[in-house]
Amino acid sequence: MDTIKTNLGSFHVNKSGDYYANNDIFEKFVDETWEADTALFIRNYCGRGAVFLDIGASNAIFSLYASLIANFVYSFEPLTSIYNIAKKNISLNPELSQKIILQPFAVSNETSYIQATQKIDSTILSSITHEDSSQFSYPLYVKSLVTIIEEAHLLEGENLVIKMDIEGAEYKILQDSRVIECLVNHKAVLLVAFHPGFAHPIKNQKSKIRIAMISRRFFFWARNILELLKIIRLLPETLKILRTNQTPIINRRKIILLILGGYYEFIFDFSAR
Repeated sequence: MDTIKTNLGSFHVNKSGDYYANNDIFEKFVDETWEADTALFIRNYCGRGAVFLDIGASNAIFSLYASLIANFVYSFEPLTSIYNIAKKNISLNPELSQKIILQPFAVSNETSYIQATQKIDSTILSSITHEDSSQFSYPLYVKSLVTIIEEAHLLEGENLVIKMDIEGAEYKILQDSRVIECLVNHKAVLLVAFHPGFAHPIKNQKSKIRIAMISRRFFFWARNILELLKIIRLLPETLKILRTNQTPIINRRKIILLILGGYYEFIFDFSAR
């Protein structure tokens, strides 16, 4: 067992069998050379009164970090091997684990079940990062974000803070007007990582003909741009959009240019503070 000392406090983890730990993720996290913007987001928004949703919890590093200051944490990780690592890490922290509920669910805009015989929908689980269907336990429960938020039963004075890092599935969720309405009604603050191309397997469709490769890449990028435009049109006028360094984005279509330029994380502040 290792103790991870952070600027919010300490928590324990077991690095054995953890792919991320083998790449010194915990050390880089403490040194703020890995995912520093996500850690900053948690420090800025997860103070007293926050309920934190960790959608794409991985090994639970951010669930544990947020639990040091948040009222409660709901974590979601559908990949069985990583879920087991997250569960083990959370169990090593008895005081913090009382504030964390970890569930092996995928998150989307609608609730459903995926059977072992079904092909996994790449708009729910990326066909690049999760192309091996044997990595999941079946039936795989896909839970709608709206249901998750409603079941959290936020108390008066509690703030809803969400980290969504799900390798391409964010497009499907945020293109649903019911999701946007729910986020508005609960005055949520959302850190979303956009992953253009992950839900549309460009790398898996190689061609020796250069023009075909270029055309296919152009098609997928155009598709992502149209999906982003659909999301932007659904967003309310009162919404504050910021880069993770807290720089406001006034022209919403700039998001598309930033993503094309390689910047993928944004804060959607529905609380209109």
